[in-house]
Amino acid sequence: MKLKHAVALFVLTVLGTILFSSSSASAATFTVATGNDENTDNASCALSEAIENINNAANTNTDCSPSGAYGTNDTINLPSGTITLTANLPDITESLSVVGQGKATSAIDGDGTYSGFYIENLVDTLSLTGFTFQNADGYAVAACAADVTLNQLLVDNSAYGAAFSCGGDIYTERATVTDSEFTNNESATGTAGLYISAQTDPGCSASLEITLTRVKANGNSVTETTGGVAAGILISSDNDCTSPFVETITFEDVEANGNSSSGEAGIGIWGGGEAVTTSVSFNRVSTVNNSISGSLAGIDGVPAAAGIAILNILIADLTNVTSSGNSANATSISQSGGTGITLATIGSTAELSITNTTVTDNSFTNSSNVASGLPFSGVSTLSTTDFSTFTPGTFTNILAANNTMDGTPSTCLESIDFGGGPTELPITSGGGNVIGDGTCAFALDDPTDQNNVAGLFATLAAPAYNDGFVETVALLEGSPAVDAGVAVPFSLDAQQVSRSQGAGVDAGAYESAFGAASGGGSDGAASGSDELAETGSQYVVLLLASAALLTSSAIGVGAQRKLQIRRR
Repeated sequence: MKLKHAVALFVLTVLGTILFSSSSASAATFTVATGNDENTDNASCALSEAIENINNAANTNTDCSPSGAYGTNDTINLPSGTITLTANLPDITESLSVVGQGKATSAIDGDGTYSGFYIENLVDTLSLTGFTFQNADGYAVAACAADVTLNQLLVDNSAYGAAFSCGGDIYTERATVTDSEFTNNESATGTAGLYISAQTDPGCSASLEITLTRVKANGNSVTETTGGVAAGILISSDNDCTSPFVETITFEDVEANGNSSSGEAGIGIWGGGEAVTTSVSFNRVSTVNNSISGSLAGIDGVPAAAGIAILNILIADLTNVTSSGNSANATSISQSGGTGITLATIGSTAELSITNTTVTDNSFTNSSNVASGLPFSGVSTLSTTDFSTFTPGTFTNILAANNTMDGTPSTCLESIDFGGGPTELPITSGGGNVIGDGTCAFALDDPTDQNNVAGLFATLAAPAYNDGFVETVALLEGSPAVDAGVAVPFSLDAQQVSRSQGAGVDAGAYESAFGAASGGGSDGAASGSDELAETGSQYVVLLLASAALLTSSAIGVGAQRKLQIRRR
């Protein structure tokens, strides 16, 4: 028995040595210097020199030698301090990992003149961890990689933020973004913030996975006024597959606040083609104070929308979401546009659920400028291509107040008419919904639902962090939303506070510590009494629609731009 153990130990030791040696031999590691990034023979290894050597798998720059041999997992370590670019970084042609000492410690500065990491032709992996990229003139990151990992990355005050996009028959299969921020980026056109364009392999055999965890995209703007642009977070995965594959998009602790453009602002997602099972899951997500204005037009399949727009999907599960203070002001619009939350299904078999979500103080003005298409307004489902079948979504513990279209209260859209007469749009109530106007009463009629709740908006605080990662709308003492919800299967709210704190679950994303007031809100108040009395012209979109409809000529989505990423 001892001999067997000794032999086994020997074999494991030999295998471990072989594996360790193989791993060590297949990766070069560079540690680069701070200061100006000068590609000169000065006995100091600069960032651009290390990238060139990795591209060539050779010591092209002799003053920049790695530890280990060149391979498939080459790494550049950034020191503490700032590296200031004196030229655009070299185009990257091989897989690369760049590791800093932390967002507050390691920085790359474009000096307002130069752009950053650029990959035109597909590489297997790109990993960026633990540093800040600031003041890029162009994209801080513009890359085509099959597997993208961003961790503890800050992209700030740059012209275009970060973008991951491929074209033709090359693809991004997986993107993972964690503990990262994309802030205060301003572009003249294209995108600001974070843009991911995912596409499966030509055979449509690979699944797509996009995961964002603890991500902020705040204060970004695009100045072009004719649409086809995006600020905040945009994910597009337009595929022509005929065989089914699965696409999974997961957001947890994600916010996109204070962004502005003439196209998409906040969070926009466009699912894959008709063969794709696109599953979108949101938990603890907020879009607050985003705005779209001008000649509105969408981008990459996402309509002009402030707040959240998710289209061409089969499964959506939104929990603990806050969409508040978003606005649209159209000088013209030739396709769909709106604010708040917009969900669009790919067909009648979709599964759509929105639970404990707060939608308040959103507005759409100048809807008469819509030449064709639909200015989104309400909690609704639309039909498939022939308008004959419908996909109701289930709404549970929704809190909505002070939302209007052109000054008229509008939380739920009851019917739609594309030329064949009005058709009622079904909504399924899961109970516990608290609505400040009467536009949802036709569908949210569970005994636990409250419609026409007078003065509801006055019982809500302004959006704030409230000790959570994302902004939420707190309930004031005595709010009719306190203890008004029904039981839910999850145990935490958007602040990660336990539900419930009182006699029952609160409506909306925020769970308060207050108990319910006696004689809370009820049906029958004057329609819209709290909306117009409190802040005037405000509006929401909580729309569930058919992607087939949204891509039809009826609303002009075909005119949307397809984003192209090029080095500036």
